[in-house]
Amino acid sequence: MHRLRWLALATVLGAAVPAAAQFPIFDAHIHYSRPDWDTYTPERALSILAAAGVRRAIVSSTPDDGTLKLYEKAPKGIVPFLRP
Repeated sequence: MHRLRWLALATVLGAAVPAAAQFPIFDAHIHYSRPDWDTYTPERALSILAAAGVRRAIVSSTPDDGTLKLYEKAPKGIVPFLRP
């Protein structure tokens, strides 16, 4: 009987995987504009996204330089959304 309880517990705990581990997160709307640059370096901004489980993100900024800063550091994770 104990063996069945441990097996059931192991099955339940194995199924309790966080959603971020099951499905990749794609953020479709991030701004990284001039006021943010002093507070959040590109490395810091990217580490926050990574810690949240965000694997890719569409990024826009004013001016476009912020978007390009993030893209230069993580071209596989940042999808630039540039404005004319």
